[in-house]
Amino acid sequence: MPSNGLTNTATRISGLLVLAIGLVHFILPTLGYAPDALAAIPEAQRAHFVYLGTYSIAFFLISFAVMTLMADRTAPNRAITLFLGLMVIVWGARFVLELVYPVDLSLFFVANPHPMLMATLLVIWIGYVVGLAGHLASGRHGFAGGSRPAV
Repeated sequence: MPSNGLTNTATRISGLLVLAIGLVHFILPTLGYAPDALAAIPEAQRAHFVYLGTYSIAFFLISFAVMTLMADRTAPNRAITLFLGLMVIVWGARFVLELVYPVDLSLFFVANPHPMLMATLLVIWIGYVVGLAGHLASGRHGFAGGSRPAV
């Protein structure tokens, strides 16, 4: 599966989904939590765990998304191939974590977000797998057996 329209589209879809998730975390850091749950957390801990944690996650996700969207427009090379491989691991791990520790509290007005999260995580992971496969199949990924692209 050479890097082509399908692999670029799959990578772009993953990048746009990750960007959307990151922006929601950044713009609406507390909307994902039930008001009574937030009120039960003392202010100091709320500032640390809710805001710091949520904004950190937002910045990580937005960074992943920007790199993904840049990778989508870049010819296959070692750095992009490694990045896509890492994203396959990251999103695969997030999927497994959702299986082991399912979200069972209301998030963003969704009473049971677990099925929606599983579907979204799976789509993101598949997009990265397809993108990685396309880069590996191109033969220009810079690893053994592939030609090294000119710098």
